[in-house]
Amino acid sequence: MALAGQLMGWVAVCAAQQPVFRSTVNLVAVDVLVVDRDGQPHTGLGVRDFDVSIDGRRRRVESAEFLQYLSRSEMASRPGVSSAVRASNDWPVGAPPRTFVIAVDTSSFTAGESAHVLQSARAFVDRLSALDLVGVQTLPHGPTLPPTADHAAVRRTLQSVVGMQAMRPGQFHLTPAEVIDITAADGVMQSGPRPPGRGAAAGSAVGDTNDALRQVQMRECRSATDQGCLAGILAEADAINRQFDDEAEETLSSLDRVINGLAAYPARRTIVLLSAGMPVSDRQGNWHSGGGRARRIGQTAARANATIYALHVDRGYSDVFSAEARRPRQDITREREVEQMLLSELAETSGGTLLWAPTASADPALARLLRETSAYYLLAVAPEPRDFDGRSHQLRVKTTAKSVDVRSRLFVHLPRSR
Repeated sequence: MALAGQLMGWVAVCAAQQPVFRSTVNLVAVDVLVVDRDGQPHTGLGVRDFDVSIDGRRRRVESAEFLQYLSRSEMASRPGVSSAVRASNDWPVGAPPRTFVIAVDTSSFTAGESAHVLQSARAFVDRLSALDLVGVQTLPHGPTLPPTADHAAVRRTLQSVVGMQAMRPGQFHLTPAEVIDITAADGVMQSGPRPPGRGAAAGSAVGDTNDALRQVQMRECRSATDQGCLAGILAEADAINRQFDDEAEETLSSLDRVINGLAAYPARRTIVLLSAGMPVSDRQGNWHSGGGRARRIGQTAARANATIYALHVDRGYSDVFSAEARRPRQDITREREVEQMLLSELAETSGGTLLWAPTASADPALARLLRETSAYYLLAVAPEPRDFDGRSHQLRVKTTAKSVDVRSRLFVHLPRSR
């Protein structure tokens, strides 16, 4: 009953704060985060400080409202803000301040790694307003909890989530980058290139990728002429590469369903995607090349007014210089690239960003996420009549402010005009 009373009280305050827009003008609500290098919201911007385009054509910004999330005591003591216009795709009056969904990519974590990460996630929940809605999604499957203001239930659900990745260094201790480079080289060395799609890339350059195979041979085989060892490396690399693809596709499909399910929840929706990396090949011709899969999920996010913050919990040096690695691999940057590429594309197309954290603690990255999402600008943009076709359109938002980062989704979904 006490929680219900809190929510009722918040709705009364929120109704006073919610922008009120003119009903005689079709406008588009575009929410934008403008943050400095430390993740603090940048204040003081107005209509003339924003440049908005839809499908490459500039659109007039009618108003720019800076909205900041307040604690319960602050909301009770401060008058609401209002605007002069109302957007056709705006969220309902009386919506709760924020909706977070903590999505855990369990296929990327071992049980031990997930314990540290989920401890940070519970601490993140403790820092939220008591009225923020928080949900839990285990990707690709596992414990779930719809967004709720019952944060105790959120913490209990997070405690039941466990990383599912097995401790599998494999016979040849291959890193993700080595797997990708070796399978790409193997695809070229076959009698003909493999068809574009899953697995090794077609048309990859042999030189660089063959170097990876030679390095693994030198490290793992008794001699460079050991053909049995070479065949084993190729077979293991191909099996792991297929596993990478299958896990990524399954996780993305699950994430897509999560975003679609958020359409029923009001206000801004932020998905906190926790992952130890989602390795995919960066070679031309693979199933995700050109960001196609991430682009489609970005369009789904636009329809649901959802944003993804992808937090890469990086094993980094612990993997590269572990006892199981046998020899240090020096190219840590390359390893991070293949683990982060898909995560970065998902975040950026939805209007979020990629954050980095060490395995030991995700607290600093989650603290930054909380700072960044503590305030936003609500822009009322005047589209052209042809924009209202029920489809997703490319969106670009720029600002004249210096030394800031702009977080805006790359797509906007406009309802079909009646």
